[in-house]
Amino acid sequence: MPQALLSKARRGRARAPCWRWDALLLLLLLNLLLLLLDVVHTAAFLVPLRTKSIRFTATISTMRWPPTPFRCMSLHDLQQPTCSTVVAAASQPVPPDLVDALAERPWRTGLEPAEDVDMLEVPADCIEGTIPPDLVGTLFRNGAGRIRVGSSPSTRYNHWFDGDGMVAAATFTPDGRCYFRQKYLRGAKFLAQEKAGEERLGSRGVWTQKKGEGERGNKGGKGRWWQNIGRLPGNPLNTNVLVMEGGKEGGVESKRVWALCEGGPPFEFDPVTLDVQAEPELFVGPHGQLSSFFSAHPKQDPDTGTLYNVGMLLGPSLALNLIKISPASSSSTSSPFSSSSSSSSSSPFLLRQHSYSLPAIPVLHDFVLAGRFLVIFLSPYQARPPSLLRSLLGLASLGEMYRWEKGKEGVAWVFEKETLRRVAEVAIDPPFSNYHFVNAWERGKGGKEGERARKGDQGVVLERQGRMKGGEEVVEVEVVVAQHRSGREEVEKLFRDMYHADFSQGLECETWRYVIRFGYSSSSSSSSSTSRGERGGTRQGRREDGTRVGELIEASPLPLAASSYGYELPTINPLTVGKEGRYAYVNALVREEGFIDTVAKLDLREGGRMEPHTWSVPSGCFAGEAVFIPKGRKEGGREGEAEEDEGYLVFYVFDSRRQASDLVVIDAQKMENPPLAVVHLPVRVPYSYHGAWTTDTFGVGGRAGGRA
Repeated sequence: MPQALLSKARRGRARAPCWRWDALLLLLLLNLLLLLLDVVHTAAFLVPLRTKSIRFTATISTMRWPPTPFRCMSLHDLQQPTCSTVVAAASQPVPPDLVDALAERPWRTGLEPAEDVDMLEVPADCIEGTIPPDLVGTLFRNGAGRIRVGSSPSTRYNHWFDGDGMVAAATFTPDGRCYFRQKYLRGAKFLAQEKAGEERLGSRGVWTQKKGEGERGNKGGKGRWWQNIGRLPGNPLNTNVLVMEGGKEGGVESKRVWALCEGGPPFEFDPVTLDVQAEPELFVGPHGQLSSFFSAHPKQDPDTGTLYNVGMLLGPSLALNLIKISPASSSSTSSPFSSSSSSSSSSPFLLRQHSYSLPAIPVLHDFVLAGRFLVIFLSPYQARPPSLLRSLLGLASLGEMYRWEKGKEGVAWVFEKETLRRVAEVAIDPPFSNYHFVNAWERGKGGKEGERARKGDQGVVLERQGRMKGGEEVVEVEVVVAQHRSGREEVEKLFRDMYHADFSQGLECETWRYVIRFGYSSSSSSSSSTSRGERGGTRQGRREDGTRVGELIEASPLPLAASSYGYELPTINPLTVGKEGRYAYVNALVREEGFIDTVAKLDLREGGRMEPHTWSVPSGCFAGEAVFIPKGRKEGGREGEAEEDEGYLVFYVFDSRRQASDLVVIDAQKMENPPLAVVHLPVRVPYSYHGAWTTDTFGVGGRAGGRA
């Protein structure tokens, strides 16, 4: 049976103070004005507020065990459906203005509102091949389950990233069975929408203004200022999943699971029922609690289990918060990806946080861990502080205030991961646009990079501008970037109208390498004073706060980048995070059907050579992000004996022909081979952004223990 979550008292719940107190006072005054304006507006215009419950075809009411099996339809018996058949298969009536768009590009049907699905066991005859015996655990995926609420254009979100979060979970048991469930995460934003009904939006999004009934949606509708003044964007809980050790409960090791979105703090949800907690997770501990938002791409040290992340502090003064979270036990030194642990009964808690002032509001979706350092890249795509005020006054959404400031360079901030102290700042000129990084590492640390000379690299190698002085260690960090081939605003334009978007090679990513160099003294040996003659921020000096000014010594695409398929959503073996690695796994656009469709393997040592796995994704099917799962270690084996790509890639494939999804398992070392297993599901899993794998089954399938 599903195990109980930890008690609320044990977690020390409290609402995250992500907004400063002076900002809260301003919001209180604005909300009082909002209340007055709402009364006047209602009296003057007599706008009726109709409330209607949102319809779903398979909403979960209660948890049933054992789950009810379903009958599988063989794919060999399916006929190629017509466009009208595809449209008719949607769970809600398709708005008339979208029928042609869905028929033109079948991948767009995967954007239609998805359904809640209660726990079900997939019958054996719906599993082609064999699930590997060492593949035991649970895969969580998170994404936008819907980007429209009803049929009216006024109930469509103005950006894909504003969509309501839905988690899909698939559990593989030791006896080779597969259990599946998916559910909307019913946070405050979702519940506000349920209360508002299908005819109007119940809250704001980062890119979406709250609109009344009958107002236009994507094509110009921005809502009225009095409907949005003082209202903060809701947290859609739609971007990623974090799994960490949760200590012991009743003598059994447990895992805890959170939904992440950088527009708010994390929220824990039950790994079996997928019910979300009402209060945010603040990681309360002896060192305080989380005081900011929590980005969607935390980095977990594969050697210690320590978690690092960044988050925004919004208010009259803007700041970037660096966050360090303990594993379940601060004394635990086991890998979070191994099958054994020495963790005690404590839950993860805040070890340290440190904030740094920002001149503008950046988009901080991802960053890198590189050996002893964390590196954060700030691009010129940002919103200026007045934009925040305009958003609070209801004049525009915050998302539409972002601009790429031409002629402005980017910057890389380097932090010592042990103390979160900023140790270097490096100008990035010209700047680059990206959502994701592939990986990063210190050159000459833990790999062969220091001894291996690269050959055949194309691009510009920037001239070194001077040696570091003062006897400090000279550090070089290599960062591999999934860099946009086009301008950032061109990519954002597609995400603002996904029902009419058409992705092409030029709008996807290619692989670039950036190398930064800086002088470094560890916190135990460095002095807080600034040397004479090194003030003023010269390239070889220090800032007044002691931060070293480093240099960019290399910026170039990998040799095969330009000729490779465009891609997004890179993932790696989790055991290589922050270390020199050879392989990455991406979603590539191979067939030119308007959306990324295929999982491919990147070889970073062979110039970025790409090897697509075309077996698992035929025409009309679209693969999602692949999660790399290291193969189970043999008894007595050591972690270092395994090859980096010795593992499985597990990912969902949306089949637009039957309007349902498959869960595919392939061998990462044999991309030329057919899948090891394909689990045919009876429902459509929405396109997800990111996810996580854990060896815990959470008691699903009747297993007494939680671990594989």
